[in-house]
Amino acid sequence: MTRGTVVTYFSPSGMPLRCHQTAMLNADARTIARSKRYSFAGDYDDAKTYDGHVYFVPADTLLADEARALGIQGPDDLYGGVVPHPFVKTKAITHPLIDMSAERPDGWLFGPGKRISDAVLPGYTTFSPDDARIAAGRMLAHTSIRVKQPLEAGGRGQDIVTTLDELDPLLERLPASNIATYGLVLEQNLHHVTTLSIGHITVDDVTFTSWTAKSHEKQ
Repeated sequence: MTRGTVVTYFSPSGMPLRCHQTAMLNADARTIARSKRYSFAGDYDDAKTYDGHVYFVPADTLLADEARALGIQGPDDLYGGVVPHPFVKTKAITHPLIDMSAERPDGWLFGPGKRISDAVLPGYTTFSPDDARIAAGRMLAHTSIRVKQPLEAGGRGQDIVTTLDELDPLLERLPASNIATYGLVLEQNLHHVTTLSIGHITVDDVTFTSWTAKSHEKQ
């Protein structure tokens, strides 16, 4: 009997992966399986019985209830993260709300956004179109705005706004339920950018830390 089994897992609430992202996920899972001396069983199937300890390699950050249902109890059970609310897995947590009366989902904490404000670009997170308009009105007096959809990555889901008239079509295009659940980030737009990507991962007793820098111009 094998010591355990590594499986990939696609959450129903996760974003679809591109072909190369799926290939990378499977490659990561196979590498982890070799490292742990586990077998690799491909995509998780809840109708199957797996040998030994099951180790998950999910395609997205999991919600706590979902992780518990899968039997995930801690970091030794998955290559990834677990959060209590959907917005916590996104860039929405990097900015404050417009004020204490702003629309917000259950679980929102006011402290973190304020504490890290010196480490991120000026901006706001909003959970309603009305709050987004207020945030934009404050910011457009000083700068153009980059509006980011928090679930997107790799530069996707971003729009440049220079006037309030440009914001309204964008807000009308986005589902109100998505804004209410995951938020919308409005931050200062930059043109000449150096992006620092930092990685920190742990599998069993092995930890890897990496960083890369890339300079480029944004539209």
